[in-house]
Amino acid sequence: YNVFDQSPEKNLFAACLEHNIGVLARVPFDEGGLTGRIDETTEFPEGDFRAFYFRGDLKKQIAEKVDAILADLGRGSRAEMAEVALRFCISHPAVSTVIPGMLKAFPNTTFAVLRPTPGSAVSSSIVEGTWPPCFSSSALANP
Repeated sequence: YNVFDQSPEKNLFAACLEHNIGVLARVPFDEGGLTGRIDETTEFPEGDFRAFYFRGDLKKQIAEKVDAILADLGRGSRAEMAEVALRFCISHPAVSTVIPGMLKAFPNTTFAVLRPTPGSAVSSSIVEGTWPPCFSSSALANP
């Protein structure tokens, strides 16, 4: 569940709320696409699955979407995108916690204390679907 793939909101989250079931959201960074660190110049080491996942012009599309999201939020630095991505996930009332990637300790230690807060860095345009859930790098990477 993330900014690019909001599909769990359609049916799953409502059912979880109705039955008082917590959600552990995973892949909040969309394999790195929502960290702000991927652009058209990004190269991945040989054997890294992301070279296939972000093939074609998807890295450019991701960077453009990230820049547009940050502009919408009035934020200027791509370095802020990881926090925005996590705040988006945890802001949904059905989500109990978010599980960032486990390959590097950085996101897990940096955001370990991130909690939903009133007025957190999630704009209504993201929550209300201005960023259509059909924009998913996984969907684009696997036509």
